[in-house]
Amino acid sequence: MTLPEYIAAPQFSFDKKRKEELILGLLKDVHQHHLACNVEYRKISQTLFPQSANIKALSDLPFVPVSLFKTHSLKSITDTDVFKVLTSSGTTGQVPSRIFLDKETSNLQVLALSKIMTHILGNVRLPMMIVDSQAVIKDRSTFSARGAGILGLSVYGKKHHYLLDNNFELDRSLFEWMSLWKKPTADEQSVRATLGRLLFSQEDSEKSVKIISGGEQGRTTGKRLPACPA
Repeated sequence: MTLPEYIAAPQFSFDKKRKEELILGLLKDVHQHHLACNVEYRKISQTLFPQSANIKALSDLPFVPVSLFKTHSLKSITDTDVFKVLTSSGTTGQVPSRIFLDKETSNLQVLALSKIMTHILGNVRLPMMIVDSQAVIKDRSTFSARGAGILGLSVYGKKHHYLLDNNFELDRSLFEWMSLWKKPTADEQSVRATLGRLLFSQEDSEKSVKIISGGEQGRTTGKRLPACPA
């Protein structure tokens, strides 16, 4: 099975054993590609992972320390084939990691994400509130993993509303934020009821959007808001 065929298969249609068999075969192909096209990877594989010459299980595959992506330009494509460069946020140090993508890989990432998200959300695009600034996606040739995540997920929503300005500032409560999306005829109680269905307490609704957790952000993103449709 090829990678596009694997991505096209219905979500959760393989049992664990079959999935491991398919993934192992695909990763062995990827391993051989990197061996042939990436000198640094070949050195790491042959020196530190001699068992990778005869891969029989996922545990036999080599792994690359994350720090190397900060100090080396690890890529298995030519410079002319580089379509996009993703960088990490650099929160663990001043030097960000860099991931080089060619156009085919970038397209496959989009296709895989589409299959996952449409399985969860369906085919109807919903209003999307993004707890970030639009500034993080201005340069689409080189942006952080954070920007890539926003851009990748934004295609599954509509009427995007970025809550932070270019200085990453906003001091609105979660209730005030959710009120931006209510019908003109909806009242305060309708908004609070919607927040309750999203598992936010009365106290939670008064939190500043600047301090809500990643999990709380996830509960407010891409959800159907029956009491507060845009």
